[in-house]
Amino acid sequence: MNKMQMLTPWHGLLILGVLLGGGGLVQAGETPLEGRWAYVFEPAHCTETRIYQPGGAARINSGAEQEVLRFELAPTPDAHGFQRLTETVTGSNGQPGCDGKVDQVGEVHARFALIHPAQHMMVLCEAADMRTCVGPYRQM
Repeated sequence: MNKMQMLTPWHGLLILGVLLGGGGLVQAGETPLEGRWAYVFEPAHCTETRIYQPGGAARINSGAEQEVLRFELAPTPDAHGFQRLTETVTGSNGQPGCDGKVDQVGEVHARFALIHPAQHMMVLCEAADMRTCVGPYRQM
């Protein structure tokens, strides 16, 4: 299954919110990713839950996949609101996720997070380009 999803009107609102919200997405000492985020991949109705913890630890449950990883989020967004997110897989049950892929321990994923200024929604992108994004993930 391809992670690419069609752009929706929500994506336009997210971009507008980021642009109007300026660079105030990250406060010193805070990581806006901390917490539980969920997204349902359609049409398979497969739920991915990401739990980002203080100190850079994270867990992902996606379909049959269960992963543990370390993450680093760029402290400030770029001019378009994207923040570089680097995730390194440190543990995996070897099962496929909602995207049909099986990640291996040691794999490093470079993504770009676009986080709504209110920090309750985000999209994760393969590049700093909305055409490569999955979401919206909603904070639970």
